[in-house]
Amino acid sequence: MVLFAVSVSQAKVITVDDDYRLIEDDRTPHLHGFSNFYSGDPQRAVALAPKYDAHFIPVKHYGFTHPRTGQVTPTDVDYQATEEHEATAHELVISSHHRCVPIAVT
Repeated sequence: MVLFAVSVSQAKVITVDDDYRLIEDDRTPHLHGFSNFYSGDPQRAVALAPKYDAHFIPVKHYGFTHPRTGQVTPTDVDYQATEEHEATAHELVISSHHRCVPIAVT
């Protein structure tokens, strides 16, 4: 295991209410149940909100359930944002791996 120190100056907390669509577009079923920061296309990634260098996300596994509506999704959405008290893990998305400094190895 490697322990890293991560430099973050402006972190946005991702929430289901603020960062997930309530109404889905039938033309983009591959995006249903994913946050607004997911494009489904590695060439068109929208990883971070403007003016932020990191996102902090409490997450839990949803499977084929839309995190916001509770409806069945056509795709397994895996882990998505949740309320802090329901989180089974936490995710930190940063703008660059250069912000990570290894400080211990076990």
